[in-house]
Amino acid sequence: MPKQTFLNLKQDKKTRILNASLKELALHDDQHINIQNIIKDADISRGSFYQYFSDLDDLLGYLIDFIIQEKKAYLAKHAMLHGDAPFFDRLGELYKLGYQFALDNPLIYEAGKHMVKPVSKNQKEVLLIKRKERYKYYYQEIEKDIENGVIRTNIDIDILIDILTRFLDELMQTHFIEQRLTQQEVDHRFKRFIKLIKEGIA
Repeated sequence: MPKQTFLNLKQDKKTRILNASLKELALHDDQHINIQNIIKDADISRGSFYQYFSDLDDLLGYLIDFIIQEKKAYLAKHAMLHGDAPFFDRLGELYKLGYQFALDNPLIYEAGKHMVKPVSKNQKEVLLIKRKERYKYYYQEIEKDIENGVIRTNIDIDILIDILTRFLDELMQTHFIEQRLTQQEVDHRFKRFIKLIKEGIA
């Protein structure tokens, strides 16, 4: 996480450093980031960089947290469905908003792609915490729907969550990047997937 000297900076300078860092991460995976490119783009000295962050891993941990918080704020701002709506309905809305977030924030999205397979201990710990939070949220919401009779009681929640997260991550990664599907096409793919989940295969 950044040092207090970074947190004390004026907002415009913090934004300049943040954007330079995101731009570098959007162009390279986290193993090939060049600090020199960041300090040049942000117009700061190398000494200043190390006054703000202990090392590159410190910066990357900050970027992970920033990307996650920006997306969470975006989802919270644009979500329309009430918390009592069925889980799969809200999941569909959150996914569509996540897709729109990527379109509205291409730099953040491109940077986030390179944080998928972190190599440092700190990055792994940060992402592990966030994944556990997502798992906990899914588990609680599925349990709520089970209590309400929306989802059958003998469902294997762990496997369901694993299937959901893997499909959604793959749909975002593969189709947004490689095929550039339209929002309508993504919605259709998601609805077909949820229909399959609800109806089963046997």
